Amino acid sequence: GIGGGGDPFEVREAVGGRPSLSIFKSIEATPHLQLGQLTTADLEPRTGRRHQLRLHAAALGAPILGDDLYGAPSGGGAGASLYLQSTEVRVAHPSGGGAAAVHVTAPE
Repeated sequence: GIGGGGDPFEVREAVGGRPSLSIFKSIEATPHLQLGQLTTADLEPRTGRRHQLRLHAAALGAPILGDDLYGAPSGGGAGASLYLQSTEVRVAHPSGGGAAAVHVTAPE
């Protein structure tokens, strides 16, 4: 796992043969009987590759919970899903007027 609380660090791992970069910052580590540890982290993709964050987390040995494709199945059931939540999305504004951003506050 990647532990809890620490400085942000870069992950540079090719995705689909193309260079990619993500920034990871561990927020909190919680002991878990079946999985050993669950880590809450801020993840920031700097490049836009398909499944980039999922692949980078798995490469760190800390796959995203619920990621049946890259290694951390949630165990199934009615509420099974990928435990990944976006809190901010920034894109280039189509009119060329800078960036447009949407931000939501993460739940407590």
